[in-house]
Amino acid sequence: YVELDLLLPKLEGNYDGIPIINAYFADKEQSYYEMLPMEMLEQPDESKPIEGKSSGYFISAYYYLETRMGELISIAADFDGGAGGVSWAALEGNTFDLNTGKQIKLSDLFRVSEDEYLGLIYDYVSNEIT
Repeated sequence: YVELDLLLPKLEGNYDGIPIINAYFADKEQSYYEMLPMEMLEQPDESKPIEGKSSGYFISAYYYLETRMGELISIAADFDGGAGGVSWAALEGNTFDLNTGKQIKLSDLFRVSEDEYLGLIYDYVSNEIT
């Protein structure tokens, strides 16, 4: 078997956008399920059974409140996963307008080209590493 371990947010409150935001995260459950390496289970090797996380076959996604500023909310996530000997980890961030449920992107916040703000981010990270 493979393991799927999720901690998905479900917002409560009186903002009009909350049902839209909750639907966004509810849809993620199915997409994570579809990412599971199920084909590995179709031809099991009886001498080496697949036993979830202990065998390295898993996906985990833990979402948490990063920050709230007025009517904007940012939700971050830590991901981990594996398929036998291959593993991966990732981070994700999502910002939403609580009034509309619209996801806010960098281009909504910055009036510069993508190349320019990616250059600024690259320079900042390079300086921190140095």
